[in-house]
Amino acid sequence: MMLLKDLPREFRENHIFRYTCGNVEYQCKATYLPFGFREVTKYEAMKLEEIYIPIIHLEWEANNTEKSIYQSHFIMAYSVIWWFNNRDRTAYDEMINYSALEAGYLNRVKEENQRLNRGVQLNIFSH
Repeated sequence: MMLLKDLPREFRENHIFRYTCGNVEYQCKATYLPFGFREVTKYEAMKLEEIYIPIIHLEWEANNTEKSIYQSHFIMAYSVIWWFNNRDRTAYDEMINYSALEAGYLNRVKEENQRLNRGVQLNIFSH
C-alpha cells in the first residue's frame, strides 16, 4: 500500500516530454494533481487505492504540423498502481509514452506522419 505522498518525486512534479515519430515532433505536458486539491495534505496522506480522482493530467500536442494533433488524458490512481505492479516504478517517461499508445495518440501521430510522407519520393537523378 502506497500513500500519494510516497510516489517517486518524478511523478509528483510537472514535466514536458518531447518526442519524434518520423517527421512529426510532439510533446506531452504532464501535470501532477490537475484539479489543484484544496486540501493537498489530506490527499497526500491517503493510500493510492483510496483516491478516485485523476492524479496526473496529460496534454499531447504536435509541434510541427499544420493539422492540429491534440489530445488530453487523465491518469487515475489505479492506473499508477497497475504501472507500479507491472512495470518499472521509476520510469515516469515510459509511463507517459505507454499512455500515449494506450490512449490512441500515437496512432494519430503515425497517421499524420504517413500523410506527410505520401508523394515524397527520393529521386537520385534530380539536381
